[in-house]
Amino acid sequence: MNEFIDRLINTTAGWLASIGPDSRVVHSTRVRLARNLEKISFPRPSGSDIGVVERIKEEAKRIHSESFSLKKMTIIDFDLGGVTMLDREFLVERHLISREFSAGTGKLLILDDNETVSIMINEEDHFRFQVLRSGLDAIEGWRVLRTIERDVDKHANFAFKPPYGYLTACPTNLGTGLRVSALCHLPALLELKEVQGVFEAASRVGIAVRGFYGEGSAPIGNFFQISNRTTLGQTEEEIVNQVENAIRKIAEHELKAREKLIQADRVRIEDRFYRALGILSSSRMMTSAELMNLLSIVRIGIDLGIDSKPPVSLLNEIQIGAQPSHLQKRIRPLEPRERDIERANYVRKKIKEM
Repeated sequence: MNEFIDRLINTTAGWLASIGPDSRVVHSTRVRLARNLEKISFPRPSGSDIGVVERIKEEAKRIHSESFSLKKMTIIDFDLGGVTMLDREFLVERHLISREFSAGTGKLLILDDNETVSIMINEEDHFRFQVLRSGLDAIEGWRVLRTIERDVDKHANFAFKPPYGYLTACPTNLGTGLRVSALCHLPALLELKEVQGVFEAASRVGIAVRGFYGEGSAPIGNFFQISNRTTLGQTEEEIVNQVENAIRKIAEHELKAREKLIQADRVRIEDRFYRALGILSSSRMMTSAELMNLLSIVRIGIDLGIDSKPPVSLLNEIQIGAQPSHLQKRIRPLEPRERDIERANYVRKKIKEM
């Protein structure tokens, strides 16, 4: 049992506020850096190489204690801190750690109180820095991340080799090690079957499209992760601007598609909105997939001015709080049917509170 993780169940992360730029379409932005320590093997050694894993952890703990930016944050040792498998799933659902990081031993997590900065130690690379922002806010996210990385760099020797740049476990991260991604809500483009053409245009300028939890995952609730494909041959600022510009264009296409939908048949859109809100307000059982689809319908209805309630920030809170591990952290381990019942209870309560 980890007290810090347990406290998160009663907090709302700052990046869920839905107040950032282009937040009508862009749920949140993530800026991530991959770094590895010199003279320590990577890709990250297997669990059998306990000595190397522990060396990476000890270096990370030293850096945490010496770095002005990091020592203000909480450090959690997954081997010593009472971090259960439920806790790990909970952190994945909150987008604070990756699915890969949630498995195995030898992991450290450094996390700020507002859940906007997290650093994974011993993921695919030795260090994975991450900053989360509300809306399309890659420039500010990069500014925050760059400040932290520069401070950490005073206390660490990261593997760097000209002309390649920073060395990483996966060649696709070579160079800057920078990934900029945004979680985008694109229901209208999907309904009008225009999304494929938009994605193909983005691909031609080096943009990749993935599912809700990133690479290897499926889209959920009409959400997609959109990010840069390469990290080599460009400066960090060029990558940030490239991704921001591409996502802004995608958002423009989505907003135009929404206008087409409401102009074509406003009554149908209103009907879908109020039906979805009615189910959220009164349902007694609800799966995760059903919830995400209903929230998607309500989101677009609010954006199109059908109603001003519930606020999008509440929808974001429900989206995170109704996931399986969140429900179980609040209550107890639950069977799938019990989770569906408790999810409906949780959603009804939140809608009633608004």
